Amino acid sequence: MNILIVLCLIVVLIYSCVSWLIPAVLAWLCKRKYHIKLKIGRIVVPKIRLRDVSLSKDGYSIHIEEVSFKSSFFNSEINKLVSVVIKNVEINNYAEERRSVVVETILRPLLSRQNSNSRSEGLNEEASGGSSLERDLSNFGQQKLLDFRNKKLPPSLIMFTQFMGVHVHNVIATLNTNVDEYSVHVSVSEAHADGAAGGPARALAFSTNLVNARLVVLKSSKSLAEVSCSVLVEGTVKDEGPLNVEKIHTAISNTIVIVQDEFYVFLQNRKKKKHTTLTQFTEYYYDTLLARLSPAIPKIFSLKIDETRIGCIDNITKTHFEISLNSLQVNARFSGAAALASGAWARPQLYVAAQLHALRAAARADLLLQLDKLKLDAKVTRALTRY
Repeated sequence: MNILIVLCLIVVLIYSCVSWLIPAVLAWLCKRKYHIKLKIGRIVVPKIRLRDVSLSKDGYSIHIEEVSFKSSFFNSEINKLVSVVIKNVEINNYAEERRSVVVETILRPLLSRQNSNSRSEGLNEEASGGSSLERDLSNFGQQKLLDFRNKKLPPSLIMFTQFMGVHVHNVIATLNTNVDEYSVHVSVSEAHADGAAGGPARALAFSTNLVNARLVVLKSSKSLAEVSCSVLVEGTVKDEGPLNVEKIHTAISNTIVIVQDEFYVFLQNRKKKKHTTLTQFTEYYYDTLLARLSPAIPKIFSLKIDETRIGCIDNITKTHFEISLNSLQVNARFSGAAALASGAWARPQLYVAAQLHALRAAARADLLLQLDKLKLDAKVTRALTRY
């Protein structure tokens, strides 16, 4: 009898730890380290499944119905040590809450700091006026240029790719701009991320697949633009030594694009509200641009676009403009800039081949353009000159 009571107490203790203590510890760690509010509804045992998981930060919230874990130890069909399966994800942003967070955390401290320094800056304005140009030049010199040379893949990313895989089912994201009642809706039926590391080539191979992805731009519940497609991205990156992207293959299928005439007005309004600043770059910036970016540029790149339909609708003239494409394939090879013994950089080389099949353009059912086949080849072996 005593043994039965002890077993019951142990079961109750384990259940309490799994259902209450572990979610509380995970929520505390996320709050302390990443400043993310995490809430786990419950944990289902004996199969470890997290139900009703919510994450929120800076006006963005993510709700996950279920997170489950599978392992190759228990299922021979799984090829990963740990496979994470996520079902029914909802992503939302609350524009008012996000704006209040920005005001409280960024704008108010910045304004108070400017007010406190305005008096001292006014007293020293004449003294600092002569050195403003030197200060601007020194600030530009301190700007960190984007440079992928001597960069390496994080060991955590290599370990995650080698031992884990992620499979997400049914993702819905709603982003509200709170400007003229515009919103963006994104949905994906399935998303898979997998990879493998090691082997004789010491390379990291990855694969990402989006099935039935759909993006809709709305204004007051009216669709302005809609894009739907499926995307597959596969690639190979060196996992040892400096960063070197070897291959990238991208396949886009089942592409349908529908654009209303009001979408052009939306883009024009967004462009007017953006305040662009002209940036002055030195000669060194342009001379080393390809050398700095070449490690991240894939040496072998291929893009394949299957059957595609693009439709534009003018609601005033009731004109329907449609473009259809059977297939488009682009292959490119890039030879990065290499360092020579003299300290200079060798010129990069680029080869591009494109092939297009069955391009057709029509308006009001009248054929405007028909192109059965087009093939282009280009090769760049000389340095590009900046004018």
